[in-house]
Amino acid sequence: MKESNVQMFAKLGIFTKEEAESRCIIYLERYAKQINIEAGVALDLSRRYIFPAASRSAAAYARDASSLAAVGAPSVAQEQKARRIASLTGRLIEEADRLEIALSDAQRVEDPLAGAQSYRDAVVPRMDNLRLVCDELEKLMPKADWPMPNYEDLLYSL
Repeated sequence: MKESNVQMFAKLGIFTKEEAESRCIIYLERYAKQINIEAGVALDLSRRYIFPAASRSAAAYARDASSLAAVGAPSVAQEQKARRIASLTGRLIEEADRLEIALSDAQRVEDPLAGAQSYRDAVVPRMDNLRLVCDELEKLMPKADWPMPNYEDLLYSL
């Protein structure tokens, strides 16, 4: 927090120096707690719901490809879909692991400002990367296989 801002608040009788610093710490801690919760939920959803559903979807496409190939029917599309979903499922776990490490590191930071910066600089970008993989999987998987409401459900069912 800039000293000139603190002095301005004090001069105008809005906050004392101690009150301004206290408010700043509260905001920093609130930000860190909010990101901590969001990252934990992202990890839980990706590992407990999205990963198993995507694995089942990839396996179903692979079975379909094998069944089609067994009767001499073209199966390239099913094979490609199975590979793409399986590849993204692997990336999902990699990104979740990276997020978990960043989250663990941020949780160990005791200084409120440094902690908030750690969440901003390390945790949020990894949450974004995990989200990109999940969004891609959602687009590839059949709607019935997706384990939670999709964007369409959220937008048009209210």
